[in-house]
Amino acid sequence: MKLKIKICLIYFVLTESAFAAQGSQVTCVGNSGQPCNVACPSPPGGCTWNTSTTLTSCQINECSYCPSFTSNTSDQFCSSCTPATPFINFQNTVCVASKYSCINRQNNPWPDTYCSTCYGKTMYDNIAASSCISSTGSCTSRGYTLWNDSDCTACNGKTLYSSSSESSCVASVTSCVKRGTTPLTDDDYNTCNGKTMYVNSDQTSCVATTASCLSRGSANWISDNCKLCNPNTPKLANGQCVANSGLIVISLLIFISLLI
Repeated sequence: MKLKIKICLIYFVLTESAFAAQGSQVTCVGNSGQPCNVACPSPPGGCTWNTSTTLTSCQINECSYCPSFTSNTSDQFCSSCTPATPFINFQNTVCVASKYSCINRQNNPWPDTYCSTCYGKTMYDNIAASSCISSTGSCTSRGYTLWNDSDCTACNGKTLYSSSSESSCVASVTSCVKRGTTPLTDDDYNTCNGKTMYVNSDQTSCVATTASCLSRGSANWISDNCKLCNPNTPKLANGQCVANSGLIVISLLIFISLLI
């Protein structure tokens, strides 16, 4: 008989332990003397806060009373009933294992992992780690993902463009890759390509000349520069770039002048 009583007592204790689900203590913000069930955010249906007036010891009386929840979820509720996942996501649908609150972020940085965790989809932190953005790849750990104009602007929080090689973001006047009808400049080409290059005389392509095609200054023309800068006048004659036919005319004039 005593054995049966002991077994029943053990079963009762184990059963009570299995179903007891009092929440962990959390802090709620309220006025002095206010009870937790007033100061804390309303919990999901079925759950209640304790009535302690020490707002650092607020806890859900019985978490098992609200096993599934889709509304009235808060960081405080998650911290109390699911301490392993102490914060609510942005959709207010599930408690997540973020290092900091998704909603009350304050000045805490955003790593890529927590951006995706809090938003419930693939998101990345910007370069400053101050917000989460939609990007084709991480802003800070790009790996082999190429840059594009949209990602450069989103990641940096200002208008930047992908370099011509799509390996970095640069402060070009307009897109390096999708130029459209915007005329090219020497500065843009240097910026977009990350090395000294110049725009050709038509401002349509980038060339590796020894000096600017447009702002030649005191630099003398050389044969290779004529070919690269001036497709229509690719030959060098008397220090100037001339067309092939023009070179023949000049040569004839020089020849005739020698005969006279």
